[in-house]
Amino acid sequence: MPVCNKCPTTAPVAIHTPSGDILHSTHEADLDVPGLPPSARHGHIIPNLATQPLLSIGQLCDTGCDVAFTASTVTIHHNNNIILQGSRTPASKLWELDIQPPAPAHANTAIGSASPADLVAFAHAALFSPALSTLEDALRHGHLPAFAGLTLDTLHRYPPVSAASIKGHLDQQQQNVRSTRPPPSPNPVADLCNALPTTTDTAALPNSTERTHHCYAAILSPTGQTHMDLTSQFPTTSSQGNSYILVVYDYDSNGILVAPLKNCCAEVILEAYKLIHTRLCTAGLCPQLQRLDNEASQALQDYLTTENVDYQLIPPHVHHRNAAK
Repeated sequence: MPVCNKCPTTAPVAIHTPSGDILHSTHEADLDVPGLPPSARHGHIIPNLATQPLLSIGQLCDTGCDVAFTASTVTIHHNNNIILQGSRTPASKLWELDIQPPAPAHANTAIGSASPADLVAFAHAALFSPALSTLEDALRHGHLPAFAGLTLDTLHRYPPVSAASIKGHLDQQQQNVRSTRPPPSPNPVADLCNALPTTTDTAALPNSTERTHHCYAAILSPTGQTHMDLTSQFPTTSSQGNSYILVVYDYDSNGILVAPLKNCCAEVILEAYKLIHTRLCTAGLCPQLQRLDNEASQALQDYLTTENVDYQLIPPHVHHRNAAK
């Protein structure tokens, strides 16, 4: 059995065998299985025991492990992580665990195996550096899948120090607590009106490069421009049976409106466009110039003419040139 911390015992235990012999332990040691809690690893070494090493199920369960037996397998869990697994031997009808001895130190150095602290730090970074209290709660309630080397025991022993975790959970200081700036005016609108110039002379207006609190607004005339395009067929049909999307962009409102299509037939596209056109008109954004793909159907062009909307067909090479830009 792979053990560590081996030392001579000061209180030997006696083992009574079926043949009537009494065997005594000579040493105490810890089972070298990192996933087990420390109290579950302690055991006694009995050199004269001829059978295979015996594992105390009661000791495992008393230290918080869960042991599950089936007709052919046995599994030992701790903190929802699988620590040991084994199978039932047909000859003895006993369950045997597969406990491999640790590799030699020089082999570990050769293959560059990670230390327990490195494993905990890697798992913490892979989970996007959460707060240690959050990670501890997730491990305690079994909300995490098995990560190599990450248990409550290893997290408490090797808590990772991550700059990403520190930066992501900073407490921001409230602004203007000890500010030297004067308090804001109780009526900023009145102050702004009083600060605006009363003359219409453009020379009296502040320079464009000068920092100021003045606000200026400009009224732009609506253009009524809209642009329309049809997506290619999607690889998967939606649950509603739609395979295309009609996209209409309104320049004045900077709005993108879409309508799903079951197919790209002219009648289906026309009905979808009517819905979007009606929505724009209801919002006061009546289209005046509609830019269309060169493959727009004659039915759609006739509808635009009926609604007094000018339209412009865009050749395919223009689409490609705009995409390249």
